[in-house]
Amino acid sequence: MHPPEWMTVERLKELIVSEGEITGLAPLPEAFFEMAHFLTRHAKEDLVEGDQMKTLVQDIWDKREAKLRTSMLAFLSQNEMGHARIDSIPSFNLVNTSID
Repeated sequence: MHPPEWMTVERLKELIVSEGEITGLAPLPEAFFEMAHFLTRHAKEDLVEGDQMKTLVQDIWDKREAKLRTSMLAFLSQNEMGHARIDSIPSFNLVNTSID
C-alpha cells in the first residue's frame, strides 16, 4: 500500500505548524482525517514511522478541536444575534469527537 504524499512525518509536522500559525482552520488535504485514521489503524505496518504519524495526526486533530471549541465559546458568549462561517472544516470534523 502506498500512502498519499502528505502522509509523511515531515509533511504532518508542516501541517501542525500551519495549523498553529493560522487563526482559523488551516486547509487540509481532501479526506485527511478519514484516510489518516484508516492508514494508522489498518495499515500502520506499511507506514514508515506509523506510530509517530498517528501521534502527529492526533496533534492536528487536537489543535483544530481546541480552535473550534474556543471560537464557539467566544461566539456563543456574545449577547447579540448573529451568524458564523466556518471554513476548512471537513464533514468528518462535524460528526466525530475523537479519532481514537
